Amino acid sequence: MQALIYYGPDFLMAVLSCWLGLSLLVRAPRDRTTRAFAWFCLWLAVYGMTAILPRLTPEIGVQQMFDRAQLIATVLTPPAFLHFIIYLLANGYVTAMRRFLLGLCYTTGILLTLYAALGNVTFGQMTLAGVRTEPVLAVPSNALAWLWIAQRSLPLLLAVTLMRMNYRQKLADAQEQMLQRIFEWTAVLGVSGAFMGIMARMLSEYTVPGLLWIISHGISRTLILIAMVVLAYAMLSYRALLPTRVARRTFFFSMAGSLVTALYVSLLLLLEWQTRQWLQIEVPLVTIFAMVFLVAVLNPLSEWFRAAFDRRFYRREFDYGRLVQTLSDDVFQRGELDEQLHTTLTAVCRALSVREGLIAVATAEGLMTEARYGPTTVDGPLPAMPDITELQTLTSPWIPWPTAQFLLPLRRGTECLGLMALGPRHSEQTFTTVERGLLDYLSSYLALVISHAHARAEQQSIMAHLAEQSRLLEAQQEELARQTAAATREREAVAVAPTGLVVYALGSLRVERDGEVITRWGGDKAGTHQAEALFAFLFDRRGKGITKDEAAEIIWPDAGDSLNIEKTDSAFHRTLAALRRTLEPNLSRASKSQMIQYHHGRYWLEPTAVSWCDTEVFVNAVEQGINEFYQGHLDAALMTLRQAVQLYRGDYMDDCPFFGDSYYVEEQREVLLARYIQSQLTLSVVYELQGRVGEATSAYQEAEVAYRRVVLINPDYAQDVEAQRTALRTHSAAVIPRMRTG
Repeated sequence: MQALIYYGPDFLMAVLSCWLGLSLLVRAPRDRTTRAFAWFCLWLAVYGMTAILPRLTPEIGVQQMFDRAQLIATVLTPPAFLHFIIYLLANGYVTAMRRFLLGLCYTTGILLTLYAALGNVTFGQMTLAGVRTEPVLAVPSNALAWLWIAQRSLPLLLAVTLMRMNYRQKLADAQEQMLQRIFEWTAVLGVSGAFMGIMARMLSEYTVPGLLWIISHGISRTLILIAMVVLAYAMLSYRALLPTRVARRTFFFSMAGSLVTALYVSLLLLLEWQTRQWLQIEVPLVTIFAMVFLVAVLNPLSEWFRAAFDRRFYRREFDYGRLVQTLSDDVFQRGELDEQLHTTLTAVCRALSVREGLIAVATAEGLMTEARYGPTTVDGPLPAMPDITELQTLTSPWIPWPTAQFLLPLRRGTECLGLMALGPRHSEQTFTTVERGLLDYLSSYLALVISHAHARAEQQSIMAHLAEQSRLLEAQQEELARQTAAATREREAVAVAPTGLVVYALGSLRVERDGEVITRWGGDKAGTHQAEALFAFLFDRRGKGITKDEAAEIIWPDAGDSLNIEKTDSAFHRTLAALRRTLEPNLSRASKSQMIQYHHGRYWLEPTAVSWCDTEVFVNAVEQGINEFYQGHLDAALMTLRQAVQLYRGDYMDDCPFFGDSYYVEEQREVLLARYIQSQLTLSVVYELQGRVGEATSAYQEAEVAYRRVVLINPDYAQDVEAQRTALRTHSAAVIPRMRTG
């Protein structure tokens, strides 16, 4: 029993630390706070495993190796915890003082790690209670003993103190304050457990009742375990990694899975030990067959467990998931309306255990039956649509189909587009609240499908009507195409002629030097992606310049770590020198570069080094085209704007390594996207005025797609696409006719 109290929390801490750390890391691998939490979980897992493994081997040398590994984990876990807390409080920025304190804690931890790996250690010994005492450093002086204690204690106290100071100064709403209290008290709980563990380790060095330090050890690990679970839950649910309800469901499922895993591993170890005792066979038979069993049944067992878990605790997710799985992608692969309605009706009747049903669509002649399920015999048009607004349970027979028990109107807003009629259920029961919610959702979905089918048919009719007009405009289009091609050739000739740099930054970054495309940005001494990102940053910040720290933050994101400062500094200067020689092949010394210069603490790309860039030409073309539109010169505006949209090959620095994913690029990307939206909207209005409806629709759709991309960059983007288009139409209707008559 004492061995279980002692080793049980260590085993659970190792399993749960590994599970929780990986669970958060795979959901947000690029988040620094998540990486710091996974780093902290790693050392907790190492500590828990090294506390158990010496008990499982009779080899003294192996036991001592695990004891040294446990001391190393004991030394590095407090700095890892401080590391996690600092990044939790950082909000994207860590002060120099906090970096210094973290570096100091890691430095002392590494020194003690070297001593634990190479110095004198008092190894653990078996006691009469069946547990091993914890290893301790055999310190030769009191100074080293106090350093040993301080190195474990001060990072924990510093973490709690920083958290307290940060949350007192920071203003937050009610939810944020609740999250702060959760973090603060769980940190205090975990630190209390750690201090109790330190006391338990000190008690093991003296003659005290064995049960006392065993219980202290167990309580210590249990407190740390509880704090970890609460921290992981708070991070997953409230740090915007997933929606709150989904995050809670995922967290509880992960916790249940980790406990089942721990139980499975424990049972596996017990059976392995018993088998070796009974059969006297050293071959791990139980482990082999357990792995075969796990590989065979893991996927179906996981699906069954998820379904059982959702059915018991998340009924809504279970019902929605079952219906969505039943519908799958088959509905969306159906082309015609009747096929989509029939597939949906079949899935609904099977999922909700309905014997028969039908779907009718509203037409000018009345309700026409489009889909049937089961022994339904209704033919021809149905009478007028019943006056209902939601799912109706019939108390008397419905004359067109007496078998019907439920009527569901298919409504979109105030318009009723059809009717779903369902017969009796196999269980002879009415629908539950959740099932009614599902049917309401399907009502909106089916109404949208019908509306889309009607709009598509109407659009096809309009397109057929306009086909003749399009043929009449072919000659004009060909002439415009020739003019556009000539202008493009002239622009390309201008772009190639300069002897400086020609930069294409819209879409994939492409730079030409003296007519040749640069492909090896870093030469032979630096990384190509890093050098390309450095050039992109310098190009974007023309007139502002960049600092070394700004470049390191984007290209070498781990530069903030005190251990990587010198390495990052060397990488930056090596990459800068390689970039200078790439841009100026005949450069004798990198410091004499005329394209990339250094003054006032910043690095600058010489403005005259860029002879031509598509961003400037694009912006000028958009402004010129819009001015020509407002002046009533539609043909000139059409030609200029088409040239502008041809230059827009994609979003600004779309796939540029490092820099293309940074927040520095977002402002310019948003500005250029806004210009692109203006050009497409103006084009759509010009096409409308010329009677080219298909091209007008295409240009407007391009503007809508670009608008959705802008909103992803800036959710506060307030320019309404339809409002801009309406304003352009109003201007064209009011001003252009007067200009023509004048």
